[in-house]
Amino acid sequence: MNNSKTYRVDFSTLKSKVGVIDAALAIGYRLNKKAGVGVYVEMVLTVDGEKKDTIIVKNSQNKASQTFFRRDGSKGDAITLIKENLTAFHVHHTGSVYKTIGSVLCKMANMPEPNYKDQLEACANAPRKSVFDPQRYVTEPLNNRNTHSFKVSILQERGFNTDTIAAFAPFIKFVTDNKTSQFKGANIGFPYIDPASLEFNEIKGYEIRGANKFKSKAAGTDSSNCCWIAAPGFADCPEAIAYAGNIKVYLTESAFDAMAFYQHNKFKFDTENAVLCSFGGTFSDNQVRNLLKGLPKAIFVDCFDNDLVGRSYAVRLASIISGTVLHTEIKNNNLIVSAEDKPQFTIADGGFSMDALKKHFNLSANIESFPAPFKYKDWNDCLLGKAFRVSANVSKHDRNERLYQSRKSAFTL
Repeated sequence: MNNSKTYRVDFSTLKSKVGVIDAALAIGYRLNKKAGVGVYVEMVLTVDGEKKDTIIVKNSQNKASQTFFRRDGSKGDAITLIKENLTAFHVHHTGSVYKTIGSVLCKMANMPEPNYKDQLEACANAPRKSVFDPQRYVTEPLNNRNTHSFKVSILQERGFNTDTIAAFAPFIKFVTDNKTSQFKGANIGFPYIDPASLEFNEIKGYEIRGANKFKSKAAGTDSSNCCWIAAPGFADCPEAIAYAGNIKVYLTESAFDAMAFYQHNKFKFDTENAVLCSFGGTFSDNQVRNLLKGLPKAIFVDCFDNDLVGRSYAVRLASIISGTVLHTEIKNNNLIVSAEDKPQFTIADGGFSMDALKKHFNLSANIESFPAPFKYKDWNDCLLGKAFRVSANVSKHDRNERLYQSRKSAFTL
């Protein structure tokens, strides 16, 4: 008879003592204070002066509920982070990975306060999550009276012509923050609404752009549930998109990318039944689910960035819409997609196919893909002719496209 006791670790209790931030600091990550310290904090791992990894930690003041995510969509908790970096703790592997992780957590839970006290204090003193206060912001509509103002030049610098600015004017505001004088009077605001309700008059925050490439979000913007939505074909009554048929929702990482997509492809897609949406960067599951609630019959079109991170967003979008759990990992300049009981699916840089992904994993989802051409990172770079990949052979089509872009960029308001 075996009288040895079964090894058990109370992970819930240990996680209340050792959070993601504690584990990250022990591994070698450091707080990026320049990115701001609030409910979310950014931590960077640097080795020999080279940035190796960046994680965003949620709930900086509550160890037990701390989780992290990366821009490529990977996420987890303290246990996940320790598991990824077990060799950094110089522990003896006991045969069971989780027994080893338990050993690390137990040691950390009893260890004296580390020498990065200032970083822990910065997280502990972070401001609580704020609620968007519309009274804080003075707004002005974009209309014919102010289309030649300095603020509009911010849009012009991004390559947008008068037709595009006019088409999106009902969905853009000039925004001034009453609590700060920084960039005062020079900000473009893209109003966030709840896509589940599609109440365009109930503003939940702003994606903000200003002079000198300034970008931010209004304090308290609900980026977890809301997004910027524009429907130029429904400008007189945007709420009507909830009842329209043949709607396609074009999803981007920024409002500028959405506008650039519209201008560049204006004669290639149905603008009258198009809804353009910006998540303002990475997106949450709830943002997508709320879009599905508000527009359940729509076809969703991935227009995310054309790098591997942007392609991982496309995979994540397909995962949420189809209800199939897909995991992504960027490795050796490839995007590796995996799912339970399915062979891995490898996507080479520039070789993404939504149809191939759906077929491989048997995904049932109303989703298409329309990223920028291969050599451009995103649609705004495409509009501006700023390639981030060098093409050895320039085709006749590319030469004509460049000529078209150069002529178009010469157009001024």
